[in-house]
Amino acid sequence: GFNISGTNLATTREYNGTSWANGGNMEASCSGMRMSGTGTAAIYFGGYDANVASYTDRSEKYNGTTWADSASLVRDLANMGCGINDSNCIFPCGSTMSGHDATNQLWDDTSWSDGSDVGSATTAGGNAGNSTDCIIMSGYQYSAGDESTACETLDGTTWSSSASNSIQARYNSSWGDGSTKAWITGGIDYKSSYGSPTPHVNYQEANYWNGTSWVSDTNTPGSDGKSSLNANAANGGNSGVAGAMILFGSSYQGTGSYVYPEPFTRLSTTYEATWG
Repeated sequence: GFNISGTNLATTREYNGTSWANGGNMEASCSGMRMSGTGTAAIYFGGYDANVASYTDRSEKYNGTTWADSASLVRDLANMGCGINDSNCIFPCGSTMSGHDATNQLWDDTSWSDGSDVGSATTAGGNAGNSTDCIIMSGYQYSAGDESTACETLDGTTWSSSASNSIQARYNSSWGDGSTKAWITGGIDYKSSYGSPTPHVNYQEANYWNGTSWVSDTNTPGSDGKSSLNANAANGGNSGVAGAMILFGSSYQGTGSYVYPEPFTRLSTTYEATWG
């Protein structure tokens, strides 16, 4: 992902519950990808590949020491996706170089294949679950042309609209089991297009989905709010029921009119959450 200077890195960091250490480097330098798995059996997929200056259909698997090429996605895609381990993942929608994609891509540990389309193509939102049980939360909804609070759930074959949460933002952190248990926190509501003088809104609050309704949960730390850009992590990859971790991301410092470049501070902070 991006480092403090905005450069794409291929570096891996491994966490042992106390401290971080270097792991094996990825073969590509990507940002905006998603991943699932553990420190000894992980997969990342999609994202923006700085080596070719384009969104990518790449996926790589990690064995605890080295990364190696895995089967490619059906199409290049970025900014969404989740899984329960390195063999059961989903890329429900997201950004492509030509715009957006609503086609659900499924990983079965051998290949990626197309599934049923989501109701509304979304990017940079939260998601949790796997190829048969998934929830999409918030993000930027292309049909609305705006950040959204809308949610959709997958029951194995069909996507259905679900109750909306209260975080109208993109670039969230999210985790959970899928359609029966999920959390979402952080993110930015840009309010209007780049170049507009309208101030952005950065979320600290967390919402919890219990399978039926959304309830407010504990805010993330930090007086200015945190935007964990495409950063999802927890027990078992992007799923977690006994707690989770929010990794790195950016802190948005803007409080008034729009300026360029935007006043972000890139963070190396890791927060351990005790939700669940």
